[in-house]
Amino acid sequence: MKKHYIISIMMISMIWLFSCGGYETRVINTIHQDGSITRKVIMKNDEPEFLSENFRVPVDSTWQTTMTFEINEDQDTTWLYTAEKYFADVEEINHEYQNDAGANAKLSRRAKFSKKFKWFYTIYRFSEVIDKVLTVDCKPSDYMSEEELSYMYLPGEIQEELKSGPDSLYYKTMADTLEIKFERWLLTGLVRQWTESFYELFHDHPNLDITKEEMRKKEPHLVERFVLDDADEEEAIKNVLGNEFYENFNTEIDSAFSVMDEQLKPFWEAKEYTLEIHMPGQIMGSSGYVKSYGESKDEVGIIWAVQGDFFLGQSYDMWVESKVLNYWTWIITAIFLIFVITGYVISSRKSNRTRG
Repeated sequence: MKKHYIISIMMISMIWLFSCGGYETRVINTIHQDGSITRKVIMKNDEPEFLSENFRVPVDSTWQTTMTFEINEDQDTTWLYTAEKYFADVEEINHEYQNDAGANAKLSRRAKFSKKFKWFYTIYRFSEVIDKVLTVDCKPSDYMSEEELSYMYLPGEIQEELKSGPDSLYYKTMADTLEIKFERWLLTGLVRQWTESFYELFHDHPNLDITKEEMRKKEPHLVERFVLDDADEEEAIKNVLGNEFYENFNTEIDSAFSVMDEQLKPFWEAKEYTLEIHMPGQIMGSSGYVKSYGESKDEVGIIWAVQGDFFLGQSYDMWVESKVLNYWTWIITAIFLIFVITGYVISSRKSNRTRG
């Protein structure tokens, strides 16, 4: 029996939620009006060695790469590996995702692009979506407020900026509350997924006298045992479902955890990074955070943190919409209006002369 399976997941999740490690990676997508994308990947490491199997996003020999380094006030050296590539469309990015052999190869990721002509404006939308890992429905929005989720999805550096800024007390309190709600959401998803796996495997077991619906009703009690008693799986199941159930289905319980373990590999093995998107024209809306890296408009991007917790219970959609002014349509419209007005004036004058 994997007695500390769920507890281990909780510990890893808390580390992901409030810290980062490995290659610090920033992925920058610059979207062009024709749907092409210039992608830049900047990775940092304490050593001048960057192994492709540890890359957060696919980068290979077809990219233009450079290696530089920085030395801080304490004389510590940070190495920077920068890679850049032009993609004709999102399908080329998706092809690289499908053939990824790096640290996040098990993630189901895809990019999307669309543009809609609205006469005076053209609306552009770009997104990167990571499919959820769990097969059951367990949305974080059912446990956390929109504001809390917005804070949770921020990169760690921005969270720290907010917690040390003028509203530090507010954000520190939010972080503490978020940790409690996050724990309940994650545990609920894991218990729900284990129940799903258990009944997919053993729903026709001759000695199983509790239905899936009845088991689902006990879900909150199992979660409470983990939260309040810090119980492991064996203790929680015995407490809620009884010693007899545990003894009769010990092997089956363990098998269901093994199935869930395999299913959760994209979550277990996910390596975090920051995604940034630059769009043509004026930003209309996004699911990310606006971050300025300089005074010029070109250095303002929409950013997201990418880590395992965000796509565990629901798909993680990082989208941006922008609009570009179609100057030629304004000119055509102006000319058309001039003709209409001129025609009206001429017609009115002729009508007045006829009457005179």
